[in-house]
Amino acid sequence: MPLKVAVAGVTSGLGHAIVSALLDIRDVDITLLTRSSSSGATDLSHFTTRGAKLIPVDYASIPELTTAISGVRTIICTISPWPTSPLPVLNLIEASKLAGVQRFAPAEFSYSLKATARLVLNDAKENVRKALKERGIEYTVFTNGVFMNYLAFGAKRKHEGPFKLFPFIVDIGSRKAVIPGTGDEEISLTTVEDVGKFVAFAVTKFEGRWPEELGMEG
Repeated sequence: MPLKVAVAGVTSGLGHAIVSALLDIRDVDITLLTRSSSSGATDLSHFTTRGAKLIPVDYASIPELTTAISGVRTIICTISPWPTSPLPVLNLIEASKLAGVQRFAPAEFSYSLKATARLVLNDAKENVRKALKERGIEYTVFTNGVFMNYLAFGAKRKHEGPFKLFPFIVDIGSRKAVIPGTGDEEISLTTVEDVGKFVAFAVTKFEGRWPEELGMEG
């Protein structure tokens, strides 16, 4: 029986990379959750023609979300829980509990939890992790450092899909490089394409219970 996976936030560059990687794996039934208010705004036919199922949802409606993810085992969420609008993600978690979802990956995809523990921006993400714990849903936080795709923004490179790029460290257009700190600190970088492959592997091949953090780099 195919493994049922739902991805929320598929119009982002990260969501695009994750879905692409999942579609390369056999025996995976993929549901793409999109906002009903923006249905048709982004062409996802390149996914649906490969077998993915598109379901527009209202993230304000827990019953609608519950119906949409019925039978799904794992949810990958790339919708950031901004402090000003955390309800879409929290409602999806509540619906996951009601629908019997076993695994949930919240929208972290950044630095290690230890590194961000004191950041104010981490508070909203901490509330998401707390909600998952309280509902007994297995979860993991994927950490990948900085997306390598941001480096040398403006240089010619292969198609990035809908990934929204901006100058980071090296700005080719301005011929500038801004090095934070002393210049001796080490950072971790991972391409968004490799993040997608790592997530797809963790969803389909990782045996046993997910740890609370799964890190990657390179």
